[in-house]
Amino acid sequence: GNRNHPFGYGRLEYIGSMVVTLIIIYIGVMSIIDAVESIINPHDAPEYSGLTIAVMAVSLIAKLGYGIVMRKRGKRLHSDALVISAADSMGDALISVGILAAIILYRLTGVDIEHYVCIAISLMILRTGIGLVRDCGTKMIGTRTDPVVRQNLVDAVMRETAGVLSNITHYTALVMMPESGTNRLRHLQLVPLAEGYALVVVVTDAGVARDSVIRVPAEMGADELDRLSRLISQRYYNCRMIEVGDRMMKELGGELQDRGTFLTDLVETMETAPGANAHRIALSGANNMLDFPAYSDIDRARQLLAAVEKKDSMYQMLKNAGPFEISFRIGSELGQDIFSDCSLVTATYRIGSMPVGTMGVIGPTRMPYGKVVSVLDYMSKSLGSILTNLLEED
Repeated sequence: GNRNHPFGYGRLEYIGSMVVTLIIIYIGVMSIIDAVESIINPHDAPEYSGLTIAVMAVSLIAKLGYGIVMRKRGKRLHSDALVISAADSMGDALISVGILAAIILYRLTGVDIEHYVCIAISLMILRTGIGLVRDCGTKMIGTRTDPVVRQNLVDAVMRETAGVLSNITHYTALVMMPESGTNRLRHLQLVPLAEGYALVVVVTDAGVARDSVIRVPAEMGADELDRLSRLISQRYYNCRMIEVGDRMMKELGGELQDRGTFLTDLVETMETAPGANAHRIALSGANNMLDFPAYSDIDRARQLLAAVEKKDSMYQMLKNAGPFEISFRIGSELGQDIFSDCSLVTATYRIGSMPVGTMGVIGPTRMPYGKVVSVLDYMSKSLGSILTNLLEED
């Protein structure tokens, strides 16, 4: 990349891939035309010597080997150009296989099917080429990011943020992964079980599914549960999970006013559906805490590092900071004796206008709070902007 193209020239590969696929289609069409003309206007079958057949066989093996190597390399490097080049080579190899088989059959039986084989193989190549054009066109236009890829991107952003925060402050940095409430609802299904019970299945855009059993009014049959499932799935499709509960209570409360307990249980079940980021944090600079005079003792330093490595407790420490823009917790307020000589300064980051997580810095009680707050304020806004662009594509 460069100043004008900071993300590189990746789309040029799509254009190059499209050109190659169009060439593949052209070759397939011309092969069919030539074969049809030969069938309509037959001529004497050419004679192939043993040497010619041997050369074709070697060429076939070379093309096949090249295609296999390029396909593996293309998949490993996520290169469409290499994958399509492999498809071109494999197509040539396929044609060579057909022609070689037809030649051998002709020499053994005198039956010439070379042109029919060529048509069949060319049709297969055309089908492959059309599929590649469709794939290249889709990628050139752009599609929704795959949930797994998006989650990996979020993980990478959080790790880098923690690393940068630690490098700037020279303290230990913690960044909470976005709450699962940022996921969007894709489908909800109420499956009737024994009388008075139903299985609740929640599916989000992160590919996370939750199934829990809740009590339902005895008079609610399978048809009504299915109707309610479709209503919720359609009305709240693509809504963030953190918003769905409040909307359901407001909008469905009147319709289900005589079934308030059921609606409350359903909302609570949906809100507690675990996400891929449940209780996960990115941590960087744990060893920076060993520079604090209070932890010069080896045993105390070992206890400190062990406490920091317990990410569940560190997650809870961030969670307890609350949804404040900036918060401070000093010494005993952290709730663990080993951190009695430390302070935790945290900041909330947002996706759009919605608070979704917390980042923080653990340092000595006499840390330069003004500098740390300024860094946290800038980093939280930057992280929020990045995640908003990444996750708000829908």
